[in-house]
Amino acid sequence: MRARRPLWRLPAHTPSSGALHAELAPGSSARVLTQGRDGTLKCWRTSGAGADGDPRAPPRAPPSWTLSSGSYHYCKFATRRGEAWDGSSGTVGSLVAVAGETQSAVDVCEMPSLNDDDDDENTDADADADTSRMGTPRRLASLIAAADREHASAAARETKDTTGGSLNSSSSESRDRLGVVMAVAFLPRTRGGDPSGASVAILAAHEEGTVCLWTLRGGDDEGEGSDDETRKRLRERIPRAERNDEPTWRTRAHGDAATCLAADARGKGFVSGGADGACVRFRVAWGDDDGDRVGVTVETLRTHGPFAPRNPNVHAAGDVRALGGVAAVAVRDDLKIFAAGYWDGRVRLFEYGARSSGRKLASFGYHEHAATCVAFAPTRGGREWAGHAGWLASGSRDGTVAMWAVYPPKEEEEAKGGEGDGDDGRLERA
Repeated sequence: MRARRPLWRLPAHTPSSGALHAELAPGSSARVLTQGRDGTLKCWRTSGAGADGDPRAPPRAPPSWTLSSGSYHYCKFATRRGEAWDGSSGTVGSLVAVAGETQSAVDVCEMPSLNDDDDDENTDADADADTSRMGTPRRLASLIAAADREHASAAARETKDTTGGSLNSSSSESRDRLGVVMAVAFLPRTRGGDPSGASVAILAAHEEGTVCLWTLRGGDDEGEGSDDETRKRLRERIPRAERNDEPTWRTRAHGDAATCLAADARGKGFVSGGADGACVRFRVAWGDDDGDRVGVTVETLRTHGPFAPRNPNVHAAGDVRALGGVAAVAVRDDLKIFAAGYWDGRVRLFEYGARSSGRKLASFGYHEHAATCVAFAPTRGGREWAGHAGWLASGSRDGTVAMWAVYPPKEEEEAKGGEGDGDDGRLERA
């Protein structure tokens, strides 16, 4: 076993709020996004990126931009690399989805364009100039179901009402409410079934156990024009998504709060995890759109678990480690396996392919507290991933990170570029 030390430390958020999530900005090796429970999402610029693309030097203060959000709880942000609604590059910037100020809402924002070319030449004195030059993310839509919006409006009216009274809602309205958003993820959309070329798919998990799919549509572009004119027309159409009162698809997937989501890299499916200890696997089929109706079908394939907690060091009643909830899920890019991090500290591995039986493959025990994040290395990532392709990393509330060499991808699949669908069911142990 090898111990590794951090290259740098960044006081990105106040100690009282803590840092909830961090990742490299989409398409950048020198911008780091951080999120705290102080309601902010920040972008930091690093300098002197290493030859392998890692940010070797610590980020500079102040941050390049700061986005205020409603993320005061456990909902981590999600990102989507910039591309046009029709699949061509350079029309719409990278997107970020984060919990909105209204607890049930998901805010979708376009991040300022990132240019890393001059990062090595910039000095610390340029940090303020970088902040003013980049600006802040622009909100494109706030996704919230009609019942949740009405409930939030009624609550606001009651707060202002000096006569008192209680907030009442009909039983049908209560059933339609989604509750607090717990997790978000972008679902890649296959291009073949999108004749309008104008939609982005976003998954959201809620505390009521519901998982839903939202689609943002920019509409068909009309006429000829420059890239700037095309970009302007598309952006003018995007806010129409704010008038969506209901998700494109929704289902009650969990008996308790739905806590985490992970979509596969090709938009063929996704996995949700919940406080009930279950992982639910879904298959997505994209079809032709019919007017305002998005052509998509979502099928529930299998529910995995719940499993009995396995942490022998826990004796206190009510300790989260004695519960069987799921904290994080991840799907490997070859669509063959997915991993789930559990509150008991275990990391469990399952088959993912739509035609596989979905059996549990392994259960790893290393962490002494909840396994709060899991991630796979690319199965085909070039020289920087040599010898580590497809590896699994897990992080825990106990402050440890573990690396696991699991089911290495076959050499012939890497040579073909990994274009299979992950459904052949053939796996080789490490």
